[in-house]
Amino acid sequence: MTDLALDDELARLYAAALYAILRADGEIDRDESEGLRRVVEQRWQMAIDPEVLFFTTVTSDSFAAAVRARDPFRASATTAPRLIGRALLEDSVALSIAAGGLNEPQVHAMMRYAHALGCTRDDILAASARLEQWME
Repeated sequence: MTDLALDDELARLYAAALYAILRADGEIDRDESEGLRRVVEQRWQMAIDPEVLFFTTVTSDSFAAAVRARDPFRASATTAPRLIGRALLEDSVALSIAAGGLNEPQVHAMMRYAHALGCTRDDILAASARLEQWME
């Protein structure tokens, strides 16, 4: 798991972005919801209610804008957009696989977030080799 030093607001947006990816196929099952809660708790010792995220709208562009809006001189190097994108891919792939496997809508959502955060092909493959079959 990539170490990310995010402030509380950005961590909540990260959780909402992860929720949006998992929900791309039209539903979030119990395993995905519980996994999301665990990921956020492990990364930032922050409790979230995945059901509250249902009412939060975070797009790939709005999340990338929020990441880039942070002062790069105050933030740690691990908050670089590509590293956040890579972590988001790692987490979303792991949660998708744990809930039954990757599916097209979720992978397309993952790619939108990755590209908005400036991830390269190498970044995507480093996050998960399973994504190679989905790359154009």
